[in-house]
Amino acid sequence: MELRHLRGPNCKHWDVGGGQRVMIARLGQPIHVLSPLGDWVERGIGLRDRLRGLMQFWPEYVARGLAVARAGLVFAATLDVQPDASAGKDACLRKDHGGYNYGAAEYLLMQASATDQAHALIEFDCSSIPQDAHCDAATLYLYHNEGAGDPCSVNIYSIALANANWPEGTHSGSTAGAGDCCWDHLDAESGNETNWAGSVGCSTSGTDYESSAIGSFSTTGAEGAGDEESASLNTERVGRWFGLSNANYGIILINSVDDSLEMGASDNGTSARRPRLVVVYTPAPRPPAAFNDMAIY
Repeated sequence: MELRHLRGPNCKHWDVGGGQRVMIARLGQPIHVLSPLGDWVERGIGLRDRLRGLMQFWPEYVARGLAVARAGLVFAATLDVQPDASAGKDACLRKDHGGYNYGAAEYLLMQASATDQAHALIEFDCSSIPQDAHCDAATLYLYHNEGAGDPCSVNIYSIALANANWPEGTHSGSTAGAGDCCWDHLDAESGNETNWAGSVGCSTSGTDYESSAIGSFSTTGAEGAGDEESASLNTERVGRWFGLSNANYGIILINSVDDSLEMGASDNGTSARRPRLVVVYTPAPRPPAAFNDMAIY
């Protein structure tokens, strides 16, 4: 089989046919060979013969997904979640109905105007990812529940520790009670209300939510129902959502444009319109620093 060298200052890439590539990196001995599936196969010295052997049994290696634990090398895994009403946690806070809960509503409203405001709260469960894993990428996907109207610009912030226990609630636009969040209160239990840490609507930067945005997205106004919006999230902050003991208090989405935006919630009857989070992470131990700038095939 002809092996065509592609590129790489610290490693070599070969096109092995069928749209598959293999990367060889010399980290000393032994030599490591990377399969297209991201699994490492430890090979000894004698690169040419062993590489030819790998090519000969390539389908078997791919099918078996071989990895060598003692090499201490592991590669990215993905958490892809789009929870439904029972597993999801989200709600919107509406100033025009300050005492109403929307934890079971089909939509998340983000609105900004001189007379009215609405914020959206979402929390994804990432506790299944090992706490010492490294977050490589995180993307939030939201889907229009109706047409966008005018262009909007939405910033995404981490909810602050002081509001960590905000409850989703069980209403879809009716009076909030115990275990329900609303614009006026974090928990609207009658006679024992819990206020938001800073101000109504979870609105105070640095108190209700962390001051630095971890992501953002904009709409053009031409979108229709079901259209997707995506936002890359700060990987360092998302990494602190990992594990059973974490700093995941959810996110708040704030529209900075004088208009409203309605996106699907986890209670939406159309499953494809529910909020989705995709996290790419590398469990420890991570690849040596020598691989940081390499293209992986």
